[in-house]
Amino acid sequence: MDIARPKEVATLPVRALSLAERVWRASKLVFGVSGSLLVIGNIALLLLPVPHLHLCLFPLAFILGPLLGYFAWRDRVVFGRGEVPCPKCHEPVAVPDGTHGYPARFNCPCGIRLELKPAA
Repeated sequence: MDIARPKEVATLPVRALSLAERVWRASKLVFGVSGSLLVIGNIALLLLPVPHLHLCLFPLAFILGPLLGYFAWRDRVVFGRGEVPCPKCHEPVAVPDGTHGYPARFNCPCGIRLELKPAA
């Protein structure tokens, strides 16, 4: 028996993202994370006499924002709401609406992890 072969095949609604949608999602995340960290760093510098917080948040904003934006840009699909049967206990596991990217991973209440990949 081939271990790499899936034991169950399920069909879920998936929407492919265009390049413009991927860039828009990534830019919103970059500017949202970086901007909020920069604002928090400036407010902390003005209100608190703790310069270390200010000096740590600025590099974190310029590293964390683009890194999270890259991960958001890398996602090519968005899953719709659905259910997947667990291969062990055969109970339905809910896939929330708006889950993004392959492989999507979920935990079943019986204790195993489900991984969703595109069909070959």
